[in-house]
Amino acid sequence: PPTAPYGLDSWSDDHEMCLSLGLEGDLQVWGGPLDDGRVALTLFNRGNASASITAFASALSLSPASEHSAHDAWQNKSLGVLKANLTLEVGAHAVRAITLKSVRH
Repeated sequence: PPTAPYGLDSWSDDHEMCLSLGLEGDLQVWGGPLDDGRVALTLFNRGNASASITAFASALSLSPASEHSAHDAWQNKSLGVLKANLTLEVGAHAVRAITLKSVRH
């Protein structure tokens, strides 16, 4: 999983910010807030082999104790409810786009 220091790079406009949350070789994790309170994550694998990529809750300023529903934006399917970190398999030269929404109990 990406282990480089978080926030190495960033992109922002007048409203939101997208942060580089981790870089390790050919693997990248980018994320940022959406206007509706969800969090967007994009996991990039620029390598020649499939890889597991982890997005760390702490990098997104999410509490490790909180629960979030994860949704694959491109496949339009739920990935279930998760706590703390999100680890997904990303194919070679592929991208996964995920949204996280807080689950309230």
